[in-house]
Amino acid sequence: MLGPPVFRLHHGASRAWSLCRQLSTRRPQKGGAQIVVSRIGNGSSILRLTHASPVRLLPMVNSAVERSGVAWCAIGSFGGGLLAGDEVDMAVEVQPHAALTLVTQASTKVYRTDQDVKAVQRVTATIANGGLLVLAPDPLVPFASSQYSQEMRFTLKSDASDATHCSKANEMASAVIVDWLGAGRTASGERWAFDHYSSRFEFVWEGCGSRLVEALRLSKDDCKFFDNPLQSFDAFVNIFACGSRAAPVVSRIKSAALLLAARTGARVRSPASSATGDCPDAILPQLKGRAIMGVTTDEKSGCTVARLMAENSEDVYRLLHFCMEPLASCLGAEPYSDRVHGAGPFEIVQTREPQAPSTRSRKPKQAEVLELNLQHQFALCHLTDSSLPVGGFAHSGGIEAALQLGLLNRREGDVDSVDGLRNFVKMLSLSALRLQGQFLRRAYQLDRRGDSKDVWQELDAELHAHLAGGLACRASLLQGAGLSRLGRRWCELDRSGHFASVFGLLCARQAG
Repeated sequence: MLGPPVFRLHHGASRAWSLCRQLSTRRPQKGGAQIVVSRIGNGSSILRLTHASPVRLLPMVNSAVERSGVAWCAIGSFGGGLLAGDEVDMAVEVQPHAALTLVTQASTKVYRTDQDVKAVQRVTATIANGGLLVLAPDPLVPFASSQYSQEMRFTLKSDASDATHCSKANEMASAVIVDWLGAGRTASGERWAFDHYSSRFEFVWEGCGSRLVEALRLSKDDCKFFDNPLQSFDAFVNIFACGSRAAPVVSRIKSAALLLAARTGARVRSPASSATGDCPDAILPQLKGRAIMGVTTDEKSGCTVARLMAENSEDVYRLLHFCMEPLASCLGAEPYSDRVHGAGPFEIVQTREPQAPSTRSRKPKQAEVLELNLQHQFALCHLTDSSLPVGGFAHSGGIEAALQLGLLNRREGDVDSVDGLRNFVKMLSLSALRLQGQFLRRAYQLDRRGDSKDVWQELDAELHAHLAGGLACRASLLQGAGLSRLGRRWCELDRSGHFASVFGLLCARQAG
């Protein structure tokens, strides 16, 4: 009587073992997907949906989504991730006045590789006038020794009458895009242990000519710069919010950044006086660890870019749910609501206790008298006026904000250390080398080859698209203008632009 069941169990185990062997020996695949959403009647419908392994698209339908008239679709993959050599090309089209929400089934794993081969993912999205695209994925989790590269391009159409400012368009496309990078399999002791990671997000506004580029590249050696204190963070997130339909999300993002800064002890205005939009009395959800958020808005396109770091992935889910909750009225559901568990609210308070005044009288410390030579005098003048020698406007790279947010500390509550400042300056130098240094070298090469002025201006415009931060962009332009005035004293220079572009041009003229 026990024979057949035992046989069936053994036969099922053999099939399972055979399936596991097939999955473990799966070869890299090149697949793609396409989804087209159109406005039909009072709702949005999927007109075209195709996919090929290793990616698949799964339409989501429930009563709330049907009532809202917004199309929802989940992005998945066989095996829950990407192997080395996998390539995915996805095309997304949101037609006029339609709305599409793209989510993921779970975190996207990037499996390790023993070869110098990357997993590649490319997404091209077009959003027509009045359309809305929401991309709310789970984190990307790169395993140790993995390599990954992604390129995302979003084209937003508008009817802007002012060709210089997309934010003045009467009707324009809207998008809320989330990019989430995890530290890896932290439970297995893997923290920022991947070999290569590169990401490029490009936003193009048709009708006004604006561009915004967010690019990041990290290698195995670069991750050594994630030394204390950034090593403790498990997640780095970018949020892009563009268009009028994303305005409530922008208000929530600004409120969240303000409240998180107040929690770390930064000197900020009270939430009641500085919160904007529909959440003047916003209360953040309960968080397990530290979370820091910075927000900037591109003046020309009106796109808001937020950068978030958190020590726990659960905190990221709660903050993303908090920021994107206003979209529920038009999407029919709250993004990330199914990922949040047991999140109770609490008031944000200052974590740094003010020091009580000492009762003992303190004598002022006698100042040390130093004899200043010419080099010391120049250093003192530079500290007094940081715009020397080119004049104009200087930018510190965010050291003041990092100090207030506690990024220079070993642990929350510790006294700011010299090591923390040293590590922060190292990361600033690495970032400048990766971005400004490449444009400087390219400008040098263009002038040495004798290329036209238009080619150099295209290069300078590309650098402008990479500088989303208003202060950093303004500093680069004003320093470039000051360097141009200085350069005209010894060579002919009829161009003015960003500091790196002008510096490379002057180096080429000096070498010639």
